[in-house]
Amino acid sequence: MRYAYSDGSYDSNNGVYKYGWIEDEGFLYTEVEPVDAFTKPYSSHYAEYLGILSFIPSHMDQPWELRIDSNLVYYQVIGEWTTRSPALIDICRIVRELVAENDIKLTLIKSKENKADKILRGL
Repeated sequence: MRYAYSDGSYDSNNGVYKYGWIEDEGFLYTEVEPVDAFTKPYSSHYAEYLGILSFIPSHMDQPWELRIDSNLVYYQVIGEWTTRSPALIDICRIVRELVAENDIKLTLIKSKENKADKILRGL
């Protein structure tokens, strides 16, 4: 099974979401988007979900382990925690469905192990 790292952050100083992922073989995707088009309140958790959503469509052809470092997002997606924030309810549902419909396993890792985090910091 191949693996990838996904991450996201909210840069309140510049009013942008930064998110992306990096595959085990080095292929990288990053995005910086103004938050104006997204639901308020803005949060880094929403950006974490955007990172996962940007990964899934192009990786449905084979099994993947997607490594993320957000406890909140991980436990919401696997259904152990309730999603209470109105801004996260729909995006969590979509991610949960896509993960369940495809051969994608989410794994919770420590932030210092997340290779995508290091790349996003440079954006």
